[in-house]
Amino acid sequence: MKNKWKNIWRGDGIVNFSSSILAIVCGLLFGFIILLSSNPQQAYYGFMMILQGGFTDGIQGIGQMLYLATPIIMTGLSVGFAFKTGLFNIGASGQFTAGAFAAVFVGVKFTFLPPGLHCLAALLAAILAGAIWGLVPGLLKAFFNVNEVISSIMMNYIGMYLVNMMIQRTVYDQVKNQTMAVADGANLPKAGLDKLFPGTNINIGILIAILCVILIYIILNKTTFGYELKACGKNPNASKYAGINAKKSIVLSMVIAGALAGLGGALLYLADSGKYMQVLDVIAPEGFSGISVALLGLSNPIGILFAGLFIGHITVGGYNMQLFDFAPEVIDIIISAIISTEKHQAKESAKMMYRTELLLDNSRRMRRVESVKELLTELSDKVLKLMNLSVVFYVQKEGKLTGPWLFPKPGISKAELGKTVDTKEKAVVDWVMTNRKRAGCCTHTLPEANAIYLPIKTSDEIYGVMGIVLEEKREIPPFEYGLLTAMLNEAALVFARLIYGRKEKP
Repeated sequence: MKNKWKNIWRGDGIVNFSSSILAIVCGLLFGFIILLSSNPQQAYYGFMMILQGGFTDGIQGIGQMLYLATPIIMTGLSVGFAFKTGLFNIGASGQFTAGAFAAVFVGVKFTFLPPGLHCLAALLAAILAGAIWGLVPGLLKAFFNVNEVISSIMMNYIGMYLVNMMIQRTVYDQVKNQTMAVADGANLPKAGLDKLFPGTNINIGILIAILCVILIYIILNKTTFGYELKACGKNPNASKYAGINAKKSIVLSMVIAGALAGLGGALLYLADSGKYMQVLDVIAPEGFSGISVALLGLSNPIGILFAGLFIGHITVGGYNMQLFDFAPEVIDIIISAIISTEKHQAKESAKMMYRTELLLDNSRRMRRVESVKELLTELSDKVLKLMNLSVVFYVQKEGKLTGPWLFPKPGISKAELGKTVDTKEKAVVDWVMTNRKRAGCCTHTLPEANAIYLPIKTSDEIYGVMGIVLEEKREIPPFEYGLLTAMLNEAALVFARLIYGRKEKP
């Protein structure tokens, strides 16, 4: 039982949650420093407004928080879903805008529809428009290998200018430079939420967002379709050999992501909150807020829900902070700091995951090694994948150093590599064998060498030396050096097994 709880505590979910909490704390502290530097007398009170956020005005504040969180939860789901499938959907703004216009157009023009059907038609139009806007980058990625970041940014600007033009030609209120009012029958019903949260703009949009969160979670984690999408994102080549249609998966991922963002646009502009689409050359900020929400929520649908609520919470606090002469844009700075911290932590977590996977794979392969030759080949392959550098081995045999065994990287012949192994290099190898410490290029010991030489040793015996030819004469980064050390330790144990356990001579 004790070990069970220990494993749970050390699990990925707990670690990820902890990293998000730490990022939030760091972001808030940074925001407090900003407040102190601008107005020290009011900094504390302004910061408390941020912390209280939607709770400042009781039920009304909570309702407003839910209203503000709804569209960014949807754009966060859009970005997070694409992340999970290996795609960076930075086009959520364009998809959001396209969906919003489609919803408003149907809401203004399709007044012949009965109220319930009118609202449903507007929502479906938004989903379709967003899906189409996601389809284009998906097709370009799948069939022409066009980077989805570039194509989705392009679609953001096309969406902005095209929607502005379409508004002016179809549903334009020239006096106010915005869209016409949506018919009452197209607005989202309140479903009694306005009585539960009086004085707010809340409607069933938040319920639709929660339903989408649950649906995306089930698709990603409980269905074969979701597994295929994630498999294509993590390893396209492996998924191809497994019989998964990678092109189809890419297109469907972007279509679903676009549909979610488009629906987010409809939930904002069909809320009967007095908000209209204006004809401005400005990309919808909700799309970029979705990126922040997805990063903070670690692309997990449940995490995105809570991240969206948190962003909505501090946004309300930002509005209230104006009472103490602080600009609400401080919230944007806090969010940026949170995301920056989260990205750094995510990068470190990714490195640790890669390290673990690499070492586990190395350990599995080492257990299957049957000869010294196989062992050296496995080690050289790992160095090649990790650093793309040539490798030289020396092995101790009956008290004498034998070699070198040359493993050049692609594009370099053994003859070319052999020219780097001269008398001076062998002198460095002898020093490493005697002192059981690294030496050579980019070290403090015999730095004139062409390679850095590392001992293959256990606690009580040394079996050989591995040399890595450093072409650019730069130190090995700590992360890569740690991996090399761990792999050499594993190799030393294999040497011991081959030599003593099975009486095999190297």
